[in-house]
Amino acid sequence: MAVKKDQIVQSTDLDALSCRFSCQLKGYLSDEFMIPIVANQIRFQPLLTESEFARFAITRNLRKQFFNLFDKEGRFIGYSSAGGPGNSMKVLKSPIINRGTWLRTKSIDLLLNKFLNTFKDQEVQILSIGSGSDTRCFNYLSKEEYNLKYIEIDFDTSCRVKKYSILSNPEMSRITKTEKYTQDFSIPKTFEEFYAGTSDLKSDNYSLLGMDLREIYNNPKESLDKLKEIIDFSKPTLILSECVFCYLESYETDSIIKFFNSNLQDCTIINYDPIGGESTDEYGSIMVNNLSSRGIEMPSLIKYGTIEKQYNRLKDIISNQTGSNKSDVKIKLSDLKFINHNWFPDSEISRVSRLEFLDELEEINLINKHYLICVYQFGECFNLFNDLKFQLEN
Repeated sequence: MAVKKDQIVQSTDLDALSCRFSCQLKGYLSDEFMIPIVANQIRFQPLLTESEFARFAITRNLRKQFFNLFDKEGRFIGYSSAGGPGNSMKVLKSPIINRGTWLRTKSIDLLLNKFLNTFKDQEVQILSIGSGSDTRCFNYLSKEEYNLKYIEIDFDTSCRVKKYSILSNPEMSRITKTEKYTQDFSIPKTFEEFYAGTSDLKSDNYSLLGMDLREIYNNPKESLDKLKEIIDFSKPTLILSECVFCYLESYETDSIIKFFNSNLQDCTIINYDPIGGESTDEYGSIMVNNLSSRGIEMPSLIKYGTIEKQYNRLKDIISNQTGSNKSDVKIKLSDLKFINHNWFPDSEISRVSRLEFLDELEEINLINKHYLICVYQFGECFNLFNDLKFQLEN
């Protein structure tokens, strides 16, 4: 039963990828690695099962999820007859979803860029937990002005798809400096080939680790030993959790934050999650019902359903922390409605507003109030993002 729940949670990664792909087609985002990542999801996801019938169904559903712009082999076959990026395409996501996905993506990118520019003359790390199909690693590693190591952790199967995507693409393997692994690499075509070997990948500037994050709670010492092989705990580190903590039990999330607080010297943790509002919040109830219909549970959705509750939760983690020499921790939180009105220049807001008509402003403000970004920082990262206005901070 637990395995089934994990698989349902993993499937949400493809939902997010589909939303980002829609944004790319409409001109909200520009990402040269989007098409190869989507193509490889369609190519490799069916190999997760031995059943030929199930593989056929998975391929069919994936092609539909990505607007039938890829053939059954995962090859991109072009835009629909409605046109290319920026044109009206009926098969794409709604304007509200596109706008929300743009806001989510660009807000996180803004924080990552500020982190990298602050430590431009130092060796730094970005650790993406529950990274899934995210393409940020390729975009940031391709910028040679940063002395960056990018580390991704996710379930074993997700990492296998990412690993095969990298090794089957010359540009991705070049950027991640994993070309040496391509010499003996052959693209898996069967269930047995898909699961042969490990899901891990390691180079000077990139590491991919198949690991269940709940191990940090269940086996902290073993987890530390495993992570020490790919993480330098003395370097400034940004940890990105994008819709990950919300699927974990509260005590598991708390243990992860405490774990990195105890072991890293200079760190900022960026967490993007949905919040359900107060217990009487009608929109929060709709969120819970929609998730339940898909067999998805988010333990923190209502328990920590407001910015104030999220803030107090992080304050409690600090006060209950043991074995840490971090006397100063900065906590900053904002929901996406606040971010939309305070973080971006008018020129960018005007640009995205022209991409497609959106008259449900009240609805999108309501939705954005139910997603937030939490920042938790200490050490040299303590004063990061001081030029940004936050809704709540200590």
